[in-house]
Amino acid sequence: MDEKAKRLKPTVEVLRELYLKSGNQCAFPGCYNVMVDDNGNFIG
Repeated sequence: MDEKAKRLKPTVEVLRELYLKSGNQCAFPGCYNVMVDDNGNFIG
């Protein structure tokens, strides 16, 4: 039985918390990409 995991879309509150705690920067060493773009779209 090959069952795919179901994932919920992150809520606005979760995205806001992630943005605040991350400083809007990727956590991978050497990566300087932003998590949220200028239009407010979550891209990280």
